[in-house]
Amino acid sequence: ELADLDVLTIHRDASMYQEIPEGTWTLCFGWFMHQLFKERYGFPLHDALRPLFLSFHCNKRDLLTDDAIAYLRRYGPVGCRDWTTVYLLLSAGVPAFFSGCLTTTVSTVFPELDERPPRTAPVGYVDVPDGLVEPGAPTYAHSDRAVRTRSFLENCDRAVELLETYRRDLSAVVTSRLHAYLPLRSLGVPVDFRPANLSDIRFDGLAGITDEAFEDIRTGILDILQGVFSLILSGAGEDEVYARWRELTAQEA
Repeated sequence: ELADLDVLTIHRDASMYQEIPEGTWTLCFGWFMHQLFKERYGFPLHDALRPLFLSFHCNKRDLLTDDAIAYLRRYGPVGCRDWTTVYLLLSAGVPAFFSGCLTTTVSTVFPELDERPPRTAPVGYVDVPDGLVEPGAPTYAHSDRAVRTRSFLENCDRAVELLETYRRDLSAVVTSRLHAYLPLRSLGVPVDFRPANLSDIRFDGLAGITDEAFEDIRTGILDILQGVFSLILSGAGEDEVYARWRELTAQEA
């Protein structure tokens, strides 16, 4: 059964300055509450949005204003990217659970490879200090100011191009980046995660986990999203979708 779907780009930290159709569903994931011009936070989101909070990250209590807490309670339980965020939201009285990171599901949008690169293929290094890189090894950087001037679609294309390079040309990857480590692991690329600070609060629940735990995160996210997106695409009303959300997440929160 087919449904008509309009896809919009929503500015995570400044949605209130956009023209957004009433009743627009949005999946809210990532690091929220970056300040606008170091003055205020663009949260709660635009009134026209119907948010689904999954893989949500926030690590500073003072960012959770009374309005923000009420907003998160209204649309909870909130699926959190890491345990740090879970504990923070629970301390503020917001129903929350550990969902893990959405990038663990990256494999769902890439076709299967006919064969993996051979062991003789080079090992790549993503944002690793020069002193730790093997001589002659290919190096990559995920921090690029060009993302500010490229369109959203151009940035997505660049991300796909990088991931295709990693999985097709490299036997393994060494990286300090959380969001290289997680999608690479999702794609089945052998990856050595070497962050500058292993105790970074963003890593709690994501680093040093078993393959089974990683797969639990991945399938847990996909199961929740399949449950709510199937309803949304069927044209179900707001109350019905949020009731399904609460049903699917109740055992987690």
